Amino acid sequence: MILCRQAHESFNIILRQFPGNCLEIGVFEGDSIAQLARNHPNKTVYGIDPFVEDSYTQQLTKTKTGETIYVQRDIAYANIRGLENAKIFEERSEVFARRPDEFLRSLDVSWVLIDGSHRKSDVLIDSEIAMRLIGEKFGGIIFDDCSIPEVREAYLEWLHKYQSKLQPAFDLLPVLPNHIIFHTVNLKCLATS
Repeated sequence: MILCRQAHESFNIILRQFPGNCLEIGVFEGDSIAQLARNHPNKTVYGIDPFVEDSYTQQLTKTKTGETIYVQRDIAYANIRGLENAKIFEERSEVFARRPDEFLRSLDVSWVLIDGSHRKSDVLIDSEIAMRLIGEKFGGIIFDDCSIPEVREAYLEWLHKYQSKLQPAFDLLPVLPNHIIFHTVNLKCLATS
């Protein structure tokens, strides 16, 4: 699951209150995407994952860095089997990021959970994907694992770049500060329009 149970439940409440579909970057075994799809049958829940070990989950996958995590991929697809509103893009974020704006708009994504690769360059790509998907709509982004140095650096760079479009952050898991950080996007724009 992308988030711990408490944070995931908080996100489910938020997602229920607002329009737009959801994208999860970093599907792993698909627990989260499946649960979100079941809890929100009127939304499409997309996922992006190349199913390649990035070295942060080796203790679980028993796979070398850069190799395909076949077991997790098979589990993910089994978890979403039968869920018409759950769709996985099995590709790296930098490939997904090259898709045209028209395609991204057609997904109608307003909510993005970022928990893919933990490398700074990849997190920056993921955060740009999130901003392109949300566009001028009201939405939200959750950054998981902000306590990991490279994720934190990417998050802070993104925060500096987009601060005029963001509401203040809050932790989805207050017992572990600065680990799972949530921002609403374009609320200031929404309030002035």
